[in-house]
Amino acid sequence: MVHFYEEVVKIYFEILGYIVRTNIRFRTEKSHSDIDLVIYNPKTLDQAIISVKGWNRVFYAYFIHNAIRRKGILSFISKNGLEAAEKVLNTKEFRRILILQRLPKSKDAANKAINFLKNEKVEIILFNKILDVIINFVKLNPDYPESDILELIRLLKIHDRIK
Repeated sequence: MVHFYEEVVKIYFEILGYIVRTNIRFRTEKSHSDIDLVIYNPKTLDQAIISVKGWNRVFYAYFIHNAIRRKGILSFISKNGLEAAEKVLNTKEFRRILILQRLPKSKDAANKAINFLKNEKVEIILFNKILDVIINFVKLNPDYPESDILELIRLLKIHDRIK
């Protein structure tokens, strides 16, 4: 089953022309984990593995700092995660992307997170960018029967709740 936030990110990449696979499972030292999304763009040949963190907590900076420090947030780029991605993508050359609701409000904490992730060769995409693309994509006509999310955005636009 695809989590709500993963579904939003899946729609974003499909709008951008990517083919998307979800929930690529792999073994960890103690149990199982998964890569939330694996994407491939047949026109540009761009490929990536993606972890989606839809956290929305009061102490966000604390959680992101500790998750990054423990590398739990990066299980998708563990040895086993990368091996699983290599099997699916049939290459070792692909981007690693972490999707976050937002960065910590403290500039210091945000810079630490950004620098840590850069050192791990992980790109960050924030949800506000994803939502902007999806909202701009959705038109008042036609309907979007294949996606409750797109249909909800369309409904909000029809009733002037979003532009």
